[in-house]
Amino acid sequence: MVLLDALVAVGDRPPTVAHLDHAARAESAADAAFVGTVARRLGCPVAVERVPVDAAAPGFEARARRARYAFLARIARGCGARVVAVAHHGDDQAETVLARVLRGTGASGLAAMRTRAPLPSADAEGIDVVRPLLEEPRATIDAYAHAAGIDYRDDPTNRDTRYARNRIRHDLLPRLRREFNPSVDGALRRVAALAADADRALAAAAAAVLEPLVVAFEPGRIALDRRGVRRLDAALARLVVREAVRRLDTVAPRVLGNRTTDDLTGAIRGSRRAHATWLVRDGLEATIDPDTVTLRAV
Repeated sequence: MVLLDALVAVGDRPPTVAHLDHAARAESAADAAFVGTVARRLGCPVAVERVPVDAAAPGFEARARRARYAFLARIARGCGARVVAVAHHGDDQAETVLARVLRGTGASGLAAMRTRAPLPSADAEGIDVVRPLLEEPRATIDAYAHAAGIDYRDDPTNRDTRYARNRIRHDLLPRLRREFNPSVDGALRRVAALAADADRALAAAAAAVLEPLVVAFEPGRIALDRRGVRRLDAALARLVVREAVRRLDTVAPRVLGNRTTDDLTGAIRGSRRAHATWLVRDGLEATIDPDTVTLRAV
């Protein structure tokens, strides 16, 4: 609601408001109705839809996130928007960095959420997601809402410690503040900012090295000079492979996890001479020949 208030205040015209109800809790329909009421009161076009996602099934948060981004992409296309603004804030960023550290992420993962990035949905070509509140702590946003008299709804699932993200929010981060660093949230946000700078530099360097190694390219398929990749330092080869995979999808660039990147790079740099094709993961296929390696989106 604070983001909506700000967008209405600074925009030339009212923004389109989009809300997806996952029907994961009893109050969700009332929350959706609240969003619609506020949007209409502010003179904003509004799209409210209901797409049930089973909260009891494994991977609820990831499935709900995919559904939301697909919904936002569709609404953005429908109204001709090129930018979707979401209300992730500084506390969300700190939690994301810490969650990724616990998973053993690399520099790209440490960068966490970006203030502007392509909307992560397969049908979101040319649409960016922006996070105007990403540097603002939740306490600052709450104080602004209180001072401005902005009403909002609280999602009780954010307190459900069955989810790892909520255990980080309610258990781990408070302990880190108490026992190690009272400003740990800001420290984690600085880590994300520094990692984002490093990731941009590394991606640019990898792109420059990749160019002369590209044998063939078309949307969904890229072929590389395997001998050239094998001559690279292991760390640089890893970056080049990741950059090649990113280029497969011009709409929603793929980002491989560390282990998958290591496995794929190791296979390319290994001693295998015979033709081999294997499904890497998530619709990515690799064909490795003595002289070339071909990556395909399948």
